[in-house]
Amino acid sequence: MTSATLTPTLWTVVQTRNCPGTTLAQILACLLDPSQLFVLTNTGTVPLTGIGQATLAGVDASEFSIVRLLSTCGPAGGGQLQGITTLAPGATCAVRVQFKPLTAQSTGVKNATVSVTDAAGTQTSTLTGTAN
Repeated sequence: MTSATLTPTLWTVVQTRNCPGTTLAQILACLLDPSQLFVLTNTGTVPLTGIGQATLAGVDASEFSIVRLLSTCGPAGGGQLQGITTLAPGATCAVRVQFKPLTAQSTGVKNATVSVTDAAGTQTSTLTGTAN
């Protein structure tokens, strides 16, 4: 049986709007905005194949970012150094997502999703950030 989960299924975060920065301090602050590790787990009994890189969607997807350098799900490329496209039963890969509220956008709640598609379907987690 092929099955998978992406956890956590919900990430809620609050952050001051500071991206993109123009001074060195602002650029560093933007780089250090909060992030969350999402883990794709093969919960099935056979190898999980066809794992793609994570994607963001939703009305406020531009206020979140996938940190490819620190992600392993899907093929290497696009800034992702390590690629995992097949998981043995019980094995995992990771997706790092960062909330980077933009100074040019309004304050308030920002909603998006992060998804990973594989042979079992598409696993999705909800992202909710509050930009101050």
